[in-house]
Amino acid sequence: MAEYLCAYIADKLREISPETDEEMADEEKRETKEALDQIERWTRYLLGRLQGFGDERSSVIESLFKEFGASFLEGELERFFVEDMLTRIPKMVARTAKLSQIIPRKTPSDPTNFYLKQATRSYIFGFPDASVAFCRAALDCARVGSCVCRSPDGRA
Repeated sequence: MAEYLCAYIADKLREISPETDEEMADEEKRETKEALDQIERWTRYLLGRLQGFGDERSSVIESLFKEFGASFLEGELERFFVEDMLTRIPKMVARTAKLSQIIPRKTPSDPTNFYLKQATRSYIFGFPDASVAFCRAALDCARVGSCVCRSPDGRA
């Protein structure tokens, strides 16, 4: 079902794309497509640098995007993430469907549960290395009997 829903949404996004506008001349459609493709390449490049170390080119791209306003950059990032998630969701659904419940004899500690949830979410989202790291943390907490972990909001 998720695969069909994602394909449906992707189709609708393509339908509202400027290059599908029937009132535009062919040359205008081609130029629009080239411009959108260039913006997508720049967005991918910038995002890659935002997730690691930047460089002079990424600074120029970021400045150029910001000249059009903060909403332009946010809009391009949003478009990238929406399209990215539409391709990832069917795989996430498939990984989730493969999961089975763990029913312990005794309820583990809150930190152990926290790490197990993080491990599971990492697996679902397709981050196997993070999943392994969180599994290790969950096992360490369960083995020791207690550990201190920090949730994203800073609670112990």
